[in-house]
Amino acid sequence: MKPAQRIRVRETACNSTHFLVQSNMPYKTANTTATVQLVALRQLDPATHALCDTLRQEAGRCWSEMVQAHVAAREQGVWLAEADLNALTKGHRYALHSQSIQFLAQQLLANVATARQNRAAGKGDVNYPYRAKAYQTVVWKGQWIRVVDGQLVLPNGRKQRDLVLSLPERFRAAHIRQVALVWRADHFQLAIPIEGPPDPPERAHGLHAGV
Repeated sequence: MKPAQRIRVRETACNSTHFLVQSNMPYKTANTTATVQLVALRQLDPATHALCDTLRQEAGRCWSEMVQAHVAAREQGVWLAEADLNALTKGHRYALHSQSIQFLAQQLLANVATARQNRAAGKGDVNYPYRAKAYQTVVWKGQWIRVVDGQLVLPNGRKQRDLVLSLPERFRAAHIRQVALVWRADHFQLAIPIEGPPDPPERAHGLHAGV
């Protein structure tokens, strides 16, 4: 078993709510600390607000179709793998980047694996994923995330324009490996895990996530 990765959640002055994202990014050492920075997207122009809404709808549609396919396969005694889900979603069917679609597939299979473990442990009331979702979190990963002239540029495949957002200045030099777009109460929000040096033991507080 790999050592746990420590994740802390830090709220910034530009947000007023608490949101936790569990990161499964590959880190080089077990002592890496990832701080999830929250950036509230308030006062977006109408076009950008509509794009954020559309992306989350597309993610919900993609998630729902993968879940439906997984349910249908399970009823036939077949357990779909990631390659099966990738084949199901290929062909530019969604206005999302391929990495965002891949993340949804990986998240679904992780949920299936967790449900299977819980059921094997005697928790028979735990269900496998089966519900469709009108909206879903959109995640971008890796090299496809760009920062250009202080703007965070998030690609969305051939069917959709990039999502371009102003990035707070203190994040512009950071190595951003993952960005999640979520809806919180009355506004969109970015959850950005920022990698940094480990805290001293006496200062280490927060949550631990197994990797």
